[in-house]
Formats: sequence, C-alpha cells, structure tokens
Amino acid sequence: MTERLRRVRVLQIPCAASMAWRQAIADACEKAGWSYGESWNGEPFPDTGFNHVVVGWSVENDDPEIECIVHGCSPAEAVSFLYKDSHLDDTAALYHASLRLAVAAVAAENGAAVADQGQTALVIPGLGTVLCPDIPEPATIAPVMDKALAHYRRLPAAVGVETQWSPALLSYPDPPLDGVPGQIGLLGRRRMLFNGPNIALHTGVWQIRVEFEVDPQDHADLFIEWGYGTEVVSLTQVIETDGRYEAIMACEWKGPAPADFRMSLMSPVLEGRLALLAMTVRRIG
Repeated sequence: MTERLRRVRVLQIPCAASMAWRQAIADACEKAGWSYGESWNGEPFPDTGFNHVVVGWSVENDDPEIECIVHGCSPAEAVSFLYKDSHLDDTAALYHASLRLAVAAVAAENGAAVADQGQTALVIPGLGTVLCPDIPEPATIAPVMDKALAHYRRLPAAVGVETQWSPALLSYPDPPLDGVPGQIGLLGRRRMLFNGPNIALHTGVWQIRVEFEVDPQDHADLFIEWGYGTEVVSLTQVIETDGRYEAIMACEWKGPAPADFRMSLMSPVLEGRLALLAMTVRRIG
C-alpha cells in the first residue's frame, strides 16, 4: 500500500517569533527528509512528489489533499511586529496585520487547525511535533491599535464578535476641530468629511453602528457609506435640528478586504459642527 503524500501549508501571522519558527520547521523537515518551502506572494509551490511543508501568508483551501495550519498570534503582537520590526507606520501596520488576520480567519473557518506561535511546540500532520524553545518576547503597542482588531483575538472569528473603532483611526481631508479626531467643522463646500479605517474584515456580513452629534445651525445633508471597494451600502440623512444620532448599516464581505466607512456633506453650509462619538463593528452573518 502506497503511503499517503503529506502536503502541509502553514499560514503564519507575522510576529517576533515567526523567523525562529520558520527555522525550526525547516530543520525538522530536513531531519525527516521532507521538502520545505516558503510562499509570500501567493505563488504556487511545485509538487515535488515528496512530503513537504510550505510556510506563507496564504493557503489553498480549495484542494482537499492539502492540510492547513494557521500559526497565529495575538493582533497586538502582529501590529507591534510590523510597526517596530518591519518599520511600517501605524496605519500601514494596522492595515497589513488586519489583512493577514482576515485571511487566517477565512482559513480557520474553512477547517484549518489553529496554533499559537507563543507556544513552544507545533504539531504538523505526518511530520510530528516541532519544537521551538527560544521564542522572543512580544512587544506591546498602543491600546487603540490592539482594540481595533479585537474581532481577531480568537480564530475563527465567529458570528457575534465585535470591536470598537476610535475616530483616531479615520482619515480627515480637513484638519479636525482643535486637532481632535472626530470633531468636524461643517462650514464649507460639499465634500467628504472622513473615511477609513481600512482595517480588513473577512468573509461574512458586518454591521457598523455609529453614534454622532450634529449641530447643523441650518441643516446638514449627510451621505453615509459602509463597505469595501465598490461593494457598499449607503443612506442619506438631512439633519435640521441639533442632537445625538445613530446610524446602523450592514454589508456583506465576499472575501478579506479593507473596510471603509465614509461620511460626506452633500451641500454647502455656512456653519455647524459634527462630533463622531463611537463606532461599533459586529459580525452578524
């Protein structure tokens, strides 16, 4: 009877321990007579006819013969590594970490085993237990960046998981009032007031609940959008009295993609202000 060929993909979330783990897996493969490879841009790994392990940032979930492992870490560790060790700014680090976590969430939802790079042992099907005793200590980051990815603290990210997004994560074409994110002067032309935060969400239906205050003076004709790319839902709200308002919107993500919440002023106003208070994002399907 022919022994089964083992083809294993390890989807690795970038963190301080990743390099040590790649070396440990490569050494274990060499000792066992397995092939070892890496794939960072989605390129296919050639089937050599030998047992092999490929480490990378994606996995092929459409081949039932491939065994997949998500080798994860906390969102805080991923953002910290990309910010401090890969020298990305905080916005880019948050975007790239969220995209890797979103891809991992899809893989986990499709049946990939989930393991933690903070542990010193990893079981690889057919190869056995791989040990990595010298794991670097993870660094820490600003709490606002960690909280923004709270929906990925446990994989797979189940329906009902939610996170809070701070106004500081958004982009503002015009400087906020007094330099405070979310505090917006309405005086001026028709324009986009803010958008972002370009944090990747994975496959599913995601709802955003936004609370904001408006002092329109005369009126504020608002156009609000939620989604990714060209896949967005929208609503129009003309506000004529000052007060606190709430908008709830839901959009379906067909795959991992950066979320964009946008609010625009659709007609010029002579004065007024808007204060963005809270954003809660929740997976509802």
